[in-house]
This record gives sequence, C-alpha cells and structure tokens, in this order.
Amino acid sequence: MKRLLLIIICTLGILSCGVPKEVTVPDKHLNYKDNIVLYNEKPYTGKVKLKKIAEKEQFEEGYISVKDGKLEGITDFKNDAAKTHFKFDVKSGKFNGEYILKHPLIGDFVMNFENGELKELKGKFPNDINQDLIFDKDGNVNGLIEQGGKQLDFQGGVAVKDTLKVKMFLDTETKQKLVTEVYEGDKLMAREENILLFTVKDFTEELLPVTGLQ
Repeated sequence: MKRLLLIIICTLGILSCGVPKEVTVPDKHLNYKDNIVLYNEKPYTGKVKLKKIAEKEQFEEGYISVKDGKLEGITDFKNDAAKTHFKFDVKSGKFNGEYILKHPLIGDFVMNFENGELKELKGKFPNDINQDLIFDKDGNVNGLIEQGGKQLDFQGGVAVKDTLKVKMFLDTETKQKLVTEVYEGDKLMAREENILLFTVKDFTEELLPVTGLQ
C-alpha cells in the first residue's frame, strides 16, 4: 500500500511539474489558437510573462494571467513605443476592480468595475476633456466633465447649460459605450456614441496576438 501511494504521489508530482505556473514568451510550448492560450496544445493556467524585444515595436512588456486558456486574474502590460498601458483584473470573464487604460487614441484614465459593470471613471481624453464620473445602477452619469475651463455638472444623467440639456449614459445593450445626447427643449440636436474601453473579448481576440503569443 505504501509503495502504491508513493507511486501515485510521484506521478502527481511529475504531472504538476509538467506545466509550469509561469512562462515567458517566446516559448516553444506556448501558443495561441482559437482565442485560447495553449501549453503543449492544452489550455494553460498560470502567468504568461511578456519579455520586451527591442527590434519588435509591437511587442508588449508585462504579464497576462490566464485560467484554462482564457483571461482570468490580474493582467498588466504596456508598450512604451506605442505609449500604451493596460492593467485590469478579470473574474469569471468580467472586469472587476481597478482598470487602468492609457492609449494615445483613447485617453489616460482609471475605471472601477463591479462584476463587469462600470461604476467609476476618472481621467483625460485626447481632446483635453477631463472627466470625474460615477455611474448609477441604470448607467446614468453623475459628476463633472471639464474642457477649457468650462464644466458640465451631471446629476442622474442630465446636465443643463444655458438653453441646452445634455444627457449622458451608458448604452443599455453593451454598457461599453458612453452615449451623449444634446437637446434644445424637447428637440434632439445631436447624439454621439463613444467606445470607452477594450472589452475582455477585445483583448482576447485582437490584443493578445500582438503580445508575442503565436
């Protein structure tokens, strides 16, 4: 019996050692297929460290946490050449907690999520718009938006400026777009939708491949 237990323990030890908890790309055992991170062709669980390679401007630096081949846990990576930085925590396929995003085309800001729902946003967009916003359970904006010394103070998703009324809220379908509507009286004068962030799906399908996973 003791011999049998010893064999089982040794076998489990070999199996556990076969898949490292941390790997650094490039790694011949590591690849990316059908939106899944694989190690020896099996879904990987652990930390993927990204090592900067000078001659490859698109190569990222930092680490990605995955479980069963999918984003799960804290991921933090940047690209100095592209002036980008992303740091976020994924739980059960959804953003949770602090999300840091720096991107020259999107802006420089920090968000907070609860079970995939955006609750706070604070930062600066490329057109010199500063935002300090809180989102209620319906996705309505509360807080300040400032540009060029002028402010809009939102309460319950509405701000009034002179004869204009501005509504701002998260779109009800995806909760990933910030919708702005401008009214004069009851007449809709303008409507704009802005994508706020890269989603978990975006990172999986579009950004993970450029980190060096092949």
